[in-house]
Amino acid sequence: MINTRFWADTYIEELDLTEKLLFMYLLTNEKCNLIGVYELSMKRMSFQTGIEMPAVKKILAKFEADGKISYHANYVVMLNYLRYQNTNNTNIRKGVVREYELLPEQIKSHISLLQDSDKVHISLSVLNLTKPNLTQLNTDTNNLFSVDECKAVAEYEGYKAEEGQKFFDYYNAQGWKKGKSGLVITDLTSAFRAWLNIGKELKLNGAAKETFEDRAKKLAEAKK
Repeated sequence: MINTRFWADTYIEELDLTEKLLFMYLLTNEKCNLIGVYELSMKRMSFQTGIEMPAVKKILAKFEADGKISYHANYVVMLNYLRYQNTNNTNIRKGVVREYELLPEQIKSHISLLQDSDKVHISLSVLNLTKPNLTQLNTDTNNLFSVDECKAVAEYEGYKAEEGQKFFDYYNAQGWKKGKSGLVITDLTSAFRAWLNIGKELKLNGAAKETFEDRAKKLAEAKK
């Protein structure tokens, strides 16, 4: 969710209409996650916002010069993004660590360079992300994410913890794999958003004969 104070920010006030649109898009697109570091091409930015490619390049360069973002190897790094996250919450911290660990080494190195140049993004000392043994990505896909992490993501997205529980029950029963593709879920926030959208589409189309909860129960029973 976007904080309502977004519109009162003095930096935002000075942006023109197109710049405001792109800045808000960077904060709300489906790729954005708990740490504000995600892969997104300029081509997709242009396609989804309707802003011409030359303008996208120019505006991103402005945001970089103003110390708001860094754009490197098709990855967006929203500077100071974690200042607006409740990292005192244990579940949020776990999610932050997991998202960071999933980043390519090239992007982690880039973030370190930003740290060295005082363009603070992630407080490595506070989150202890430099400890290699802090978090081990579970290779058992049946227990890839915890129910607490799912609840934390749901609450972060503005939903009740119960939605996170439903999301957990459904995908944990499927071994955290995406639909027909069978690919293992790595981005929990994006997966939760997609799950909600699928549910809404089913209801709109009148096709929700079997709820996610029912499907999860059947899958769980089948494994016994």
